[in-house]
Amino acid sequence: MDLLVEIKERHSPRSFLSKPIEKEKLYIIFEAARWSESSFNSQPWRYFLADKYTNEPFYKTILGTLSDFNKKWASFAPVLIAVACNKIYEHNNKLNVSAWYDCGLSSQNLVIQAMNLGISAHIIGGFDKNKLALELNLPESTELISVIALGYEGSIELLPDDIKKVETDKQRIRKKLDEIIFNKPL
Repeated sequence: MDLLVEIKERHSPRSFLSKPIEKEKLYIIFEAARWSESSFNSQPWRYFLADKYTNEPFYKTILGTLSDFNKKWASFAPVLIAVACNKIYEHNNKLNVSAWYDCGLSSQNLVIQAMNLGISAHIIGGFDKNKLALELNLPESTELISVIALGYEGSIELLPDDIKKVETDKQRIRKKLDEIIFNKPL
């Protein structure tokens, strides 16, 4: 399949099958994330993997920090990944102002690779960052960014009615290229 076609078909489902993700596929997914570019090759991304089938207590820890709405649907995903970034460069101890950007690039590699393997991802911003940071015992130099729900996509019919409505009502709209590309300063 053409990569542009794959990228255009990418979406963020809320329905997942209760099927575990194979260890080999998780390895490939994280290998794609690992090879992302970053400022000074700092690789500031930190992924905390919680597999419902191999580490349920940790899975429940991450799930417990999600907003009530997100808990309803994310609890069906077999894998939750907390995404954090190291905000300080290791080579000079200075603030890495590109850390979030770099983590976004790495996470996009993760999402596209997962999709290529038939696995869906939904990036979640609705969670209690402070609570999860305490649970993970993160130093101040490491900041949580998001949680990614990962799994094989399920039917919308598996979802509770209120979430099913959100899924059926959502539209995938993108701005036109001339709205995002400029040849001169605004």
